[in-house]
Amino acid sequence: LRTMALRGDKRPAWLFFANPTQEQLLFGHELRELSEQLRLNVIQILQEPPPDWQGEQGLLTAEMIKRHAPLERC
Repeated sequence: LRTMALRGDKRPAWLFFANPTQEQLLFGHELRELSEQLRLNVIQILQEPPPDWQGEQGLLTAEMIKRHAPLERC
């Protein structure tokens, strides 16, 4: 992602980023900055979300990918 930003890459990208808890989210600030520079969609997934969590929860599944990333079939 850093390389894409340095090169000015304009291709869309999706990052599915799973963490156990909200307190353990890594690289939050950097991912927000990269999201502003790139066409980057960050999908946060928490295994143990707080009650007010609006994002995905549990483990990454094929259904989550289908919901968020446009997959083209050959």
